[in-house]
Amino acid sequence: MRCVGGGDFLIAGATNCNNPSYRLESFVDVQPKKEGDDFRLTLSEEASFDRKQAAIAGTQRLLGMLGYDAGPVDGVMGATSKAALDRFLAAAGIQPENKTGPQVFQALSAEIRAKQAGVGLQICNETRHLVWTAIGIPEQGGITSKGWYKIGSGECVRPHKQPLDGQVIYSFGEAVDENGPIISADNIPLIWDGDQVLCTKSTRFSVRVHENCEAQGLTPTRFRRIDLRGAKSQTIRYTEPGGG
Repeated sequence: MRCVGGGDFLIAGATNCNNPSYRLESFVDVQPKKEGDDFRLTLSEEASFDRKQAAIAGTQRLLGMLGYDAGPVDGVMGATSKAALDRFLAAAGIQPENKTGPQVFQALSAEIRAKQAGVGLQICNETRHLVWTAIGIPEQGGITSKGWYKIGSGECVRPHKQPLDGQVIYSFGEAVDENGPIISADNIPLIWDGDQVLCTKSTRFSVRVHENCEAQGLTPTRFRRIDLRGAKSQTIRYTEPGGG
């Protein structure tokens, strides 16, 4: 059993629901299946898709992510979906026996990873601790702050997969222990911040208006400004004092 909240939420120490607005729900452990050099986990809506339909729906979704017009994600291999899949298979140079089987999923996934590699924003946690991070992305003449993104020790996340505008981005990070409190190094909180104040909140968020954060029920948070100097991608590395 774990705590959940309404809408988007982020709950540290989620085994105890101390907030009356939270509730306990049953979670299920999942074990991805290793297939070749990749791992696969299939989740389907029990009332909507059977196993075959779920495989077709997954194929449709991946084709759409690659820019192919596969029609709606409905689990039905109609003419539009079939034509899109045939175009992908021809471009990839493969002729599988099962067009919605593991070989096709691996090829689609590999193509998506290759498309995303080196594009957008990557954030890596090079500390010994768990880090929660938020970002600020210039959009439509303003700044959108987004978070929170959880990064385990030695892990990386890619919270923004589109090419950056080459001008500026903003980041904020804080190291916490497993129960939530911020960790300190030499009595100094282990936080990576700066001078740009953007609004955030404790649950998952996407905020565009950054005036009067408190009046909006939000938290003013000091983000670090990062000048991109024309770069379309960026890697941010969180390190501990003395670690670079």
